[in-house]
Amino acid sequence: MGIEHIPSYCPQGRGRMERFFGTWQGRLPREIEAAGIKTLEAANKYIRMKFLPWPNRTLSVKPKEEESAFVPAGGADLEGILCVQGDRIVGNDNTVHWGRKKLQILPQSWRSGLAKCRVRVCEHLDGNLSVRYGHRIVDWYDSEGKLLELYKTKAA
Repeated sequence: MGIEHIPSYCPQGRGRMERFFGTWQGRLPREIEAAGIKTLEAANKYIRMKFLPWPNRTLSVKPKEEESAFVPAGGADLEGILCVQGDRIVGNDNTVHWGRKKLQILPQSWRSGLAKCRVRVCEHLDGNLSVRYGHRIVDWYDSEGKLLELYKTKAA
């Protein structure tokens, strides 16, 4: 997909969004105060009706080309991309730690154990976890770290 992480400590990572957040933090409180707004509901209404249209009018840039630049993801593993990821080393007991959870990895048909192997743990948008070894998905877990039954029968 050509998506590349730009760290926030480099100039490209700061730029426009940092200026925009500076605008929100500097200008918005003054505008709310000047409008005499005292309640959270009134502030939210002001932001929706008055303040949000302002950046859309003043900060937006016309596209160079009129047609959409979006392309289909094709065979990209979006679930494996759009998640929180972390590399871990599998323990001798075939477990991986993710936060305070201990994920037990079952034996796989293609390998009896993954002890001392580097795996990637992915925390997905729905809260479920997956453990990946290379391009293979080893196991799926719920948000509590329990092996999902659906996949227990597949892996066995």
